[in-house]
Amino acid sequence: MNNIKQIKEQGYVVIPEGINKEEINMVRAFYKKTAKKSNLSTLLPTDILKYPDVFHVILKDKVVTAIKEIFGRNFSLFPNFTIRESVYIPWHNDAYFLPDEVINPEAPLQFMQCAIYLQDNDPEHGGGITLIPFSHRLDQTTVKSMLDTPQAYEKIIMSKAGDLILWDNRITHKSSYPDKAPDNTKLALQWTVSASERHNEPYLQYLRDRAQRSMHVSDYLPKSPRSYFADMPNVLYPNSFQPDSLNIMKQQNIQFIGL
Repeated sequence: MNNIKQIKEQGYVVIPEGINKEEINMVRAFYKKTAKKSNLSTLLPTDILKYPDVFHVILKDKVVTAIKEIFGRNFSLFPNFTIRESVYIPWHNDAYFLPDEVINPEAPLQFMQCAIYLQDNDPEHGGGITLIPFSHRLDQTTVKSMLDTPQAYEKIIMSKAGDLILWDNRITHKSSYPDKAPDNTKLALQWTVSASERHNEPYLQYLRDRAQRSMHVSDYLPKSPRSYFADMPNVLYPNSFQPDSLNIMKQQNIQFIGL
């Protein structure tokens, strides 16, 4: 099954070896150094932009090509790129705040979540994503009833370090919890992309609101990401971006949508 058909039918796709071992080690070292200074488990977008080698990971040809192939067109980038450590979020949906015409199961894909996990993930050690396949094609009432017995429907997505996982943001998912203590720090580089021409403003408003009030299950966790959302308005185009980053974005036809 090709990537376009897979994400349309099942709501997700795994792109093997999105980044290489050297890049994995570079991003992990950056996270360790930056998190030690900031004491944050969800890094700030402005911190990532200060280190273009890290930001450029999400601009790699292989990554960009996979996203464009699925959307069938160029895409835009939101200011919510980050690296997270061991953030285990229960079942949730990242699209229900969008207009009905966007989350309608029959509507075309317009928003996509992207993640590169920086270690192998499996059911025993967790660290990746667990989702309900096809839930992006179901109404909210049906999905809610399925969550009464999620084990009957859920699928743990297996991935290797450096794999790129893309999922329709209408799909219901959660973090994969470990059954035993992981043998290394669980890290994920995450961001959101859009192919929408008319519905980006509701997404931006959602990002603004998250800095002010609790709206998402993750806002109630001990590792609240509020400072991460509060930092997003500080990502200004083009001033916050390094010249090399701007050149790559121009070459790749990637637009930036700021708050």
